[in-house]
Amino acid sequence: MKYKYLKSYELLELIEYCRTNAVKIVINHHNEDKDKIRYYRHLYYGFIYYKKIFSFIRKRNLRITNVELYNFIKHQKNNNSVHRGIDSALYDVMNFLVDNF
Repeated sequence: MKYKYLKSYELLELIEYCRTNAVKIVINHHNEDKDKIRYYRHLYYGFIYYKKIFSFIRKRNLRITNVELYNFIKHQKNNNSVHRGIDSALYDVMNFLVDNF
């Protein structure tokens, strides 16, 4: 991963990635059984949480690098490893960050 500061349009890509994944979860998995619905609910929460964080960074015009953001997400993953769905959302966001920036 190359060390660089994220621009506003790159943060918008991250926000849009989280938003579309959250919408896909709601559309595709709203009629699951009780065992699976909890996983998808936490997966949805994970994407919405990071959408809010990326929106906050963008609105405040904070300068952040892709490496700092990756380390922040990794730190959050290590602290919030209670639910499998949230962990899956964090891995998805981390992989998207590594692949695109």
